[in-house]
Amino acid sequence: ERPIAAPAGAEIHLGRAADEIEDGAGGDDDHRSDAERAEYRSLQQAVMEELRAEGLGEVADGIPTSIWIGLNDPRVQGVPFEQLSRMLTIGQATAVFLSDRELGGL
Repeated sequence: ERPIAAPAGAEIHLGRAADEIEDGAGGDDDHRSDAERAEYRSLQQAVMEELRAEGLGEVADGIPTSIWIGLNDPRVQGVPFEQLSRMLTIGQATAVFLSDRELGGL
């Protein structure tokens, strides 16, 4: 994470996931229940193990960054594809950035 100074007191944090955003610098809007978050993490681990077992380690390594890496790869089929599809259905947290400035043009 690299904080970047921005005008008008705004603070932007760049990180790999919304979970890395600290309170006070924005937040994340996680619509998922605790059970859904746990299921997502479990599916993520399972799909990565399955992909590695199928010789698709490079795809498995990309899953924490984006599940689309697996969903868009034609070699990913069967159980791993179904697991990724379920992860897509569960969804992910969404980063929320707050500002008191007007957004022109919207």
